[in-house]
Amino acid sequence: MEEEPVRDAVVREMKGMEQLVATLMAELGTALVKQSAQHVARVDELAGRIASAQRAIVEYVPRLVEQQALHAQILKLEKYNQQLDDLVQVSALKVYETEAALMDEIELARSLMPAADASGADTAHDIEPDELVQYAARVRGCLGAPPNWDVSRPLPHGFFPPAPSEEMMRSSKLGELSAPETFKNVLLSHTLHLSKKQLNDADSDASSLSEGGDGDDGGGGGGGGGGTVNDSSSEEFEEVMME
Repeated sequence: MEEEPVRDAVVREMKGMEQLVATLMAELGTALVKQSAQHVARVDELAGRIASAQRAIVEYVPRLVEQQALHAQILKLEKYNQQLDDLVQVSALKVYETEAALMDEIELARSLMPAADASGADTAHDIEPDELVQYAARVRGCLGAPPNWDVSRPLPHGFFPPAPSEEMMRSSKLGELSAPETFKNVLLSHTLHLSKKQLNDADSDASSLSEGGDGDDGGGGGGGGGGTVNDSSSEEFEEVMME
């Protein structure tokens, strides 16, 4: 058997006590008139039953308070659940609208694409100079500074820099070479590399001439001497460049 709900039990006890009070009031009137022991005993009995009903109601009070608190929490959760349902519906509607807008953009992009020929071959072709000029003009219309724009001032809304800013250039490799010491070291290293290559090529040419001569020992000795001069010249050049 299921337990009777607390609220129903309290209502039942309250109705019973109301009936007992009404009966007690009637018995009191009769007892005052007749003043018999039987009516007095009946009044005492009704008073005891009313006291018992009152104690039962008092015992139900903590459970009733707990039930009311739980009921209030249930109402709060139902309200929160309804808010979440509304949010889901709004989100689903936004997703549907976004998907529809995306499909419209895709259809528009497809309509702007060149159609394939009857054979299904690609319609790609060489770009004509006029097409390139027109495309460059379109790009220039989107990327550029307004007339009489001062580079020291920020660009207005809707305009983009027509060229890299000074900070962008200085942070690149070009900016590293703009430093005097860095540029000097790079130039010196490059010059030294070219000079050593030229000297090595000259040594190779001298060796080839020595091997291709008429076999004269003196000529061979002269070729060897030439190699010594080139080596010493290379070392002197390196010392000068390093200084």
